[in-house]
Amino acid sequence: MMKTGFRASLSRVVLSALMLMTAAVVFGQSGATRPRRVTTPPPVDDEAGASPSASRTATPTRTVVTNSGASVARAYSLLEQKQYEAAAKEAKQVAAGDPNNSEAWKIAGFAEVNLKQYAEAAADLQRALDLQRTAGAEDANTVDALAQAYVRTEDYTRALPLLVIATTRTSKATPPDALMLYYRGLAEYRTNKAADAERSFNAAVKTDPKNTAALYYLGRIAFERRDDTAAIASLNRATLSDPRFADAWALLTYAYMRRAAVTTGAKA
Repeated sequence: MMKTGFRASLSRVVLSALMLMTAAVVFGQSGATRPRRVTTPPPVDDEAGASPSASRTATPTRTVVTNSGASVARAYSLLEQKQYEAAAKEAKQVAAGDPNNSEAWKIAGFAEVNLKQYAEAAADLQRALDLQRTAGAEDANTVDALAQAYVRTEDYTRALPLLVIATTRTSKATPPDALMLYYRGLAEYRTNKAADAERSFNAAVKTDPKNTAALYYLGRIAFERRDDTAAIASLNRATLSDPRFADAWALLTYAYMRRAAVTTGAKA
């Protein structure tokens, strides 16, 4: 009787705690638990890392002047000056008169990424990449920017092959950075490749031990396979890195409670 009463009391405590948690969790029909679907947490230094700058854009290879006076060189200069709206407008004018000008589409796409116009950026950068590949001159910066634009529009299926390219280049001058590794892990996770995602998130954390978002997803993957000890370890690191990360705190709390319930039940 005491064991039954203790378990009932423990169940009431757990239920009350769950009702007060910031992030809701639900019980599946099988009895397994899953965290709610959360908005993708922002990666560390997202604003700096996600927006391609003019310094990462190759110097225009074609100086085309349209009837309106627009030119690739002017568009590129505006991009360097961070006048993104003007740069996009100038580049689009060039592209309208010369649809096969990959540099114009590329500059327009970079400007749009910086303006957070990710759907437009994805369309223009894809056009640029297609033209580059036709000419046998694929540009790494275009690949990287397009991959990020696809991630931002949650088109993970298109993003993933580009992210694989971006994170497996052999050049020592441009090793994969933590942001791109995180994006690759996110794309893999969202396309149901949990094992691949775990490897990518671990690589991101190895490069940047305080990559909060990668640590969160490592904890989430461990939680989903019911490895509460591993989940707690990763989520503790995530909350230490960013104490304001509510989803990480919620999942960490639930991982602790589930482990405690399992341990108490085993002892009882």
